[in-house]
Amino acid sequence: DKEAARLTGIRVSRVLLSVYLVAGVVVALTAWIQIGRDYGSSPNAAVDANLNAITAVVIGGTSLFGGRGNIWGTLLGALIVGVFRNGLA
Repeated sequence: DKEAARLTGIRVSRVLLSVYLVAGVVVALTAWIQIGRDYGSSPNAAVDANLNAITAVVIGGTSLFGGRGNIWGTLLGALIVGVFRNGLA
């Protein structure tokens, strides 16, 4: 909640700006990697990437309703999804 965060002393506008900045850098890096792998890029190149990410997080034990989960479980879930994806190809 923006108002609750502001009342606790968090600079909401600075946090939002930094989150958008980090997200933009991650997207740019991912696009650069995608172009390097496929020698080009398309808006439809990674249509199922969102589904793979959600699957990895759920397999890692994070609750879809929030509040529970950790980074190690998510990394393990991503590893499992990656192994299955490569193995089934």
